[in-house]
Amino acid sequence: MKTSALIPRSAIRLLITGAFAVSLTVQADPISGSFTAKVTKQEVLPVTSQAGDMLMLDESHGTNKSANFMDGAQIVNKEVVSLLQGSGPHQGYLVFTKGDGSVDIKWSGNVSTVMSKGQPQISFVGTWEQVKGTGKYQGIQGQGTYSGYYTSPTDYVANWVGQTSLPVASK
Repeated sequence: MKTSALIPRSAIRLLITGAFAVSLTVQADPISGSFTAKVTKQEVLPVTSQAGDMLMLDESHGTNKSANFMDGAQIVNKEVVSLLQGSGPHQGYLVFTKGDGSVDIKWSGNVSTVMSKGQPQISFVGTWEQVKGTGKYQGIQGQGTYSGYYTSPTDYVANWVGQTSLPVASK
């Protein structure tokens, strides 16, 4: 009597699909850049009677500059800030859009405000993670750090550095 092991076709399809997915490996590339942005919407809620203690919800728009990632992309940044005496945590979402693709980034960090010659000097630092891509950025993954500072009450510069990966088939 001859016996043979039967492998369901669905299992074979799964193995073939898995082998194909493995062949679409990702390659991490270093990226860096900066963007300038202007706060276009802002809601401020004082949380104590002390000046500088507030919750803020901001939306900013600007342009990315980079030698190796989405140079010229338009950015929209939406953030929530919790400040006591002008310093505290902030977090939000940033979208880079260029051509037919976009990248959504989740970020969080801290804001620091110090007085210099009677004027507030606002800076910020934190980490970011790419959470979604569309178009040619579908499947993107990456993370890194950022730092920046305000140049006026509504304008700021953010510098960022990190690594990003796209499935090889997307490049």
